[in-house]
Amino acid sequence: MKIIALIPYWSDYAFPENSLQKRDTLSLGGQSLMDHIINTLGNVEKINTTIIFSSSKQVENDLRPSKKLKFLARSKDLDNQAISIEDIIENFLNNCDADIVVLVHPRCPFVTAETINNCIQKVIFDSFDSCFVVSKEKKLAWFNGKPLNYSITKATPNLKELEPVILETSSLYIFSRKSFNKTRSRVGGNFYMYEVGNFEGLEVSTEEDFEMAELIINSGLDKLRK
Repeated sequence: MKIIALIPYWSDYAFPENSLQKRDTLSLGGQSLMDHIINTLGNVEKINTTIIFSSSKQVENDLRPSKKLKFLARSKDLDNQAISIEDIIENFLNNCDADIVVLVHPRCPFVTAETINNCIQKVIFDSFDSCFVVSKEKKLAWFNGKPLNYSITKATPNLKELEPVILETSSLYIFSRKSFNKTRSRVGGNFYMYEVGNFEGLEVSTEEDFEMAELIINSGLDKLRK
């Protein structure tokens, strides 16, 4: 069984408004966000190879050397804001022999090798089609101008009684080729949501997130948690 980590990359991808642009190659604690996750993936024994899937090999010059790291060229037709992640995954699977894909978006620098390994095991040994990382929040939540997990016409519930709101970190998805071919989704029908805390779930999207991540690294807290 071949397990391959996939990092899709397009240097001119336009992140949402108020987000850091060219985020993946920004230096955080002396190395880029992409280098952080490549180092972590290199410590996951079950992963055979980590592949940067990009139309430009220039990204290789921006990364630190890694034994498990390879580059796979993709069509420039995929360098388009209208292209979906499913389009990219489908093209990737047509050009590699992965049985299990570990899809990574380099936005969570503190996700651990242990978490990635545990997620892989959910797919390999526990018969789940896919596994992805989430965070759970027990807070009063609203969506589209309406309460999401409580009613304003009833007594405000105690927080411990609330159903948690579950958020995808959008950083890590593990799925089988078979599952994707069946559903054309990185989240298969029989999925497992792997919960992480605020540390591993910290997403570097904005300038404020970046400053927080730098404070963690400069204080050495990231090393204490690994």
